[in-house]
This record gives sequence, C-alpha cells and structure tokens, in this order.
Amino acid sequence: MLSLVSKESIAQTKSVLFIGNSYTNVNNLPNLLKEVAKSAGDTVISESHTPGGRQIWQHANDPEVFNLIRSRNWDYVVIQCQSQEPSFPDQQVEQNVFPYARKICDSITANNPCTIPLFYMTWGRKNGDADNCGFFPPLCTYEGMDSVLRSNYLKMGEQNEAEVCGVGAVWNELRKESSSIELYSGDESHPSYAGSMAGAYSFYSTIFRKSPMEASYKGGLIQVVLDSIQIAVESVIFSNMSEYNIGVSDPSSNFTITKSGCTFTLDGPDGNDSLLWDFGDGNISKMIDPTHEYATGGEYIIKLVGIRCGQADTMAQTVLCGTSGAGIWDDISVLTYPNPSNGSIVLANGYFIESAINNIGESIPFQNTENIYSFSGFKGILFLRLLNDRGEYITKKIIVE
Repeated sequence: MLSLVSKESIAQTKSVLFIGNSYTNVNNLPNLLKEVAKSAGDTVISESHTPGGRQIWQHANDPEVFNLIRSRNWDYVVIQCQSQEPSFPDQQVEQNVFPYARKICDSITANNPCTIPLFYMTWGRKNGDADNCGFFPPLCTYEGMDSVLRSNYLKMGEQNEAEVCGVGAVWNELRKESSSIELYSGDESHPSYAGSMAGAYSFYSTIFRKSPMEASYKGGLIQVVLDSIQIAVESVIFSNMSEYNIGVSDPSSNFTITKSGCTFTLDGPDGNDSLLWDFGDGNISKMIDPTHEYATGGEYIIKLVGIRCGQADTMAQTVLCGTSGAGIWDDISVLTYPNPSNGSIVLANGYFIESAINNIGESIPFQNTENIYSFSGFKGILFLRLLNDRGEYITKKIIVE
C-alpha cells in the first residue's frame, strides 16, 4: 500500500487477543490500551491469556490458546514471547522460538485470514541478562540484549507476514532521550507503570494507525512524562510504520505500466482478495496482470482498486495512447509557459520537446529556436513528451489557441 495515513476523524473499534505472560499482565497493559483508545474516541475489546513466565512453545501447545483464537474473528492477536528466549543465540531461537511463532500465526490465519498477528517486541533488561552473560556475550549489556530482541521480533514479523509493535524500540528511544523516566520495576526486567504506559501508547498507534498525540489518557503519569512517551511513539512507530511491517496485510493497488503504441500491459499487485481495473474507455478487467488496447489515441486514466478484508485501496495513472515508453505525467516542477499558448512556448528546468501529439494521437510538427518552440497553424490540445539530458522524461498537457 502507499504510505499509511492517520484516520483522525474516524472512531474505530478493534478486538484484540493478548497471548503473553507477566510483561503483558503487569499493570494490566490491555486495560491501559483500552483507556488510551477511549481518550481518543476509539474502543478496544480484548481478552488475555498471560500466565507468568510462559514461553512461546508452551503457548503453541496450550489448547486454551487455540480455543481463544477460535472464539471470535479478532482484528489482532498479540503474541509475546518469554522475555529472554528471542535474545538467545540464533540456532536456539531458530529451534525453540520461530517454529512455535509460525504455529500460532498459522492457527490465527486459519481461523480468520483477516486477523492480523501482532508480535509484541519487548526490551533488553536494564543492565543486561547477568544469568546468561557467560553463555552468550550480547546478553551482558542492555544494548546487546535489546538489539538481538529487536532483530528477532522483526524476523518473526517478516517470516509470518505479521505486524510488530515496537515497544522495545520506544523504550530504547526513551532511555536515550528521556533517561529520567524509570521504565523498569525493581527487578530491572518487568515494566514500571510508565513502562507499561509506553507500551499502551505503542499498541494504540500500531493498532489504530493513529498518532499517539490524538490520545490524552495519562493515568498516574505527570504530563511531562506522558509528553515524552507520546513524542517517542510518534517518532519511532507512527512515523516509521513500514519498518515494523505495519500494513503488510493491507489491500494494495500499486501497479506498473508497459506500453507500445496503444497497447498497455499492466502489472498488478498480489495479495488482494480481488482487483478491479477501469481503463477509462468503458472497459474493465478483474485480472491481476491484464493487457489492454485502446481503439483511438488520446489521454486515458487507468484506475485500479484493490480489495482485501473489506478494505479498499485505489491508484490511478494517466497515460497517453500513441507514444512509446512511459514517464511521469505533468510534473509541476517543469514549467511550460505561457499555457494556454498563442502558438509558441518556452521550456524551463533543462527539458526539451522530443515529440508532440494531439488528442487523437496524431503527431504535430514543431520548430525549436533557442528553446522557444512553435506549432505553426495548430490549435487545440497538445501532449508534449519532454526529455532532459539524463534521459528522464515527462508528459505535459498544453493548450494552443
């Protein structure tokens, strides 16, 4: 899809199942998320399964987990590993974490292909994992442990076409920019209240695709701490959603065009439930990669609507029939003046006219005298193919009176 945008004016309701352990249960993260969403006019319906210390292989073999997944058509199912297990050496993670993450994700999509699996990226312990430092050196420091956790949660997102809520990345930002905020409880592992609030705002921005600034719930925080959390979530998650695979399951309408004369070969996106092409001449197609030939030359708008899980995404491109290649349509940074013209125009920004056609695809002759172009005897609409010395070209529409 195109870059994600906030839907500030639209109140939304999302159903969320949390599968995790005490990192989710401490301070009741699901309830904090509900309160944050409520303050922005949105609604969260949630259930949780969060036994303390639970590892992902245990979740993947727990009938209650799968009963909860099948209990409704969730919008999101959040998956949180035990706090240390994704930070261990690669071979151990590949054997003891990734296969069980896959098993849970497969169950989620089998129940409802429109449910989004969402991995809860946790954080490195405050001063590293002392118990396992000798076993795996990156665990000796917060920075090392946090880096491995981040990498493996992002891998789980990519491997399972799932999204990732970058709570750990927000914590990392807060540790750097707002070090006076205590994110950890006394055990230097579990979240403090402020740490859980950073999680709640991270989940809000991820699930609702909205800026954290739209919510106002501060619970027991002072305003300056809430401000710092919102700024961190805005910077880390909301402004970089693609980094966390957010939107990976959205409908897509991106397409490319190859043309020869009046025949256009279109390359559409995969992953949608359905596609609808409108070629602008009364013809449509539902194929992924159709080919279309126009009967007459001229300007046409090709529109594609991609549909998935009841949502739609639309893209349109304007094309000219009768010229070779494909370029940018009507770039406003390239000036042609005057427009409308009395028969002569001047080009700016280093482009020159390669060809000119009228609105029925006929080539129109022109003369060039020191970058002043004239079209003797012609009146009407012209489509100019403009080229620069770097081989880049665009199409401009002008009117000659």
